[in-house]
Amino acid sequence: MAISTTFYQNFNYFAIIGAILFLISDTIIAWNKFIKPIPFAHLYIMILYYLGQWGIGFGSCKINKEPS
Repeated sequence: MAISTTFYQNFNYFAIIGAILFLISDTIIAWNKFIKPIPFAHLYIMILYYLGQWGIGFGSCKINKEPS
């Protein structure tokens, strides 16, 4: 998702940063489960997840509002 956002014709920085934050959130989940437990992982995961979702959603709305 993070890579495909950068190749989109009308990309914007909100969507790119949101996708990267979402990717980091998923990475923390995998690291915490399979490699080594991270203190307060649930807090980091949820903060990055919601910021990532907000960035993707806001970026999508911004793209749709731009004139063609």
